[in-house]
Amino acid sequence: MANNNIDPKLLMYGAIGAAVLLFSKKITDYFFKKSGAEIEQENRDEGHIKELSDALKEMQKEDYFNPTYFRNVPGAKILTVQSGDLLANKIHEAKGFFNDDEAAVYGVFQALTFRTQVSFIAWRFYTLYNKSLIGYLQENFLNEQEIANVAILCNRLKK
Repeated sequence: MANNNIDPKLLMYGAIGAAVLLFSKKITDYFFKKSGAEIEQENRDEGHIKELSDALKEMQKEDYFNPTYFRNVPGAKILTVQSGDLLANKIHEAKGFFNDDEAAVYGVFQALTFRTQVSFIAWRFYTLYNKSLIGYLQENFLNEQEIANVAILCNRLKK
């Protein structure tokens, strides 16, 4: 016949573990409870999702991240090679080992005036790093929402 005695230490450790889990859940719920303002912000964010989606679609349709786009636009406004290289390098260097600098990427696109300048930077980026600019952004460090934010910035630029 098997011995039905349970080790009292094991029972005590199990009870302590259960109490810790229960207590930590209560503490987490208390401190991380969403406020009404946070819930309203989430609802606004859900409305923003359509804007992000539309921006991505326009960016893909217009194809201004294509390094040859600026060559197909008569009278295209571009940058100097030095400026293009500087901005391409700024984007490349925004990828950090532990922390990425998305604000630096946004800053590059906020500083531009024309979509053809985006294409010019894409050309300089490819020339310097042998990588697609949009591919680098999508595959290396920007998530879908951050890419959509870049698209929104670029879609506001003059054609």
